[in-house]
Amino acid sequence: MEHRDSDDVLEFPASAAPDWPSSSKPVDVSPVTAANAAAVAGGFTASSSIRRRRVRCRKCEACTRSECGECPFCKDMKKFGGLGRMKQTCVARQCIAVSEKHLYKTCGTS
Repeated sequence: MEHRDSDDVLEFPASAAPDWPSSSKPVDVSPVTAANAAAVAGGFTASSSIRRRRVRCRKCEACTRSECGECPFCKDMKKFGGLGRMKQTCVARQCIAVSEKHLYKTCGTS
């Protein structure tokens, strides 16, 4: 196909295009085994279906305090004008007596 305003000096044939080298790193496509199942499943294996989550007691002095508004976690909160990406509690409100709540991994059924 001819171009109306093309300059023959600047054109080069398609055969002069460079050949890109193939990737030097081989791609690992190994099947899922028991050894790498935790990494594939997002941290859960067949034997560990319980996820432990740390929960505040809501009774100690630290839990009943209000946010300081000065620490990095408070500055990130939406109510203090931040983006809300960290999702962490205020440094002054970090619980001393943290308990663990067990959350069972459920199947996709409801």
